[in-house]
Amino acid sequence: MEKRSVILWLALAIGIGSLVIVRVARHLKAMPTGCPTLEWAGSSGGGVGQNCDCSTVMQDKDKFEVEQSGYFSAEYSCMPTGYDSTFKPVNCATVTAKVGAVSTETSTQYYKLCAPDCNWHYMTISTTVTCEGIITNYHGEEFAMECSHDSHGHVCPGT
Repeated sequence: MEKRSVILWLALAIGIGSLVIVRVARHLKAMPTGCPTLEWAGSSGGGVGQNCDCSTVMQDKDKFEVEQSGYFSAEYSCMPTGYDSTFKPVNCATVTAKVGAVSTETSTQYYKLCAPDCNWHYMTISTTVTCEGIITNYHGEEFAMECSHDSHGHVCPGT
């Protein structure tokens, strides 16, 4: 390889490497000071004995404590993740509240379960905080649901 070709190749490699570093750095933005952060504080829902015939709207909830160190406001949203085809999302809603010095955010996933079997079905709620253009996702625990009856009316074991 000629000396000129080696120099051009090195210049190209350094240029591409710099571009990659700049792109990675852009995606590593830190949450601005003053934006709220969430700390998981518990969940409710799921379990055995669920009505899985698609007729009942059920709900699972994740609760978070809101750590607010500044004055930036935030938008909260939620959506289900990690679920199978028997899970039919209806709506996901977020509510923030403040009692005394403690602020909380609760994400509630409403859904119907259309499972013709006695298998366990799983779902996780992803709660998103958007503040000053930065998006941060939080997850509570995985919810596990088992139906009370299969599609033939037989009682599922464990219910």
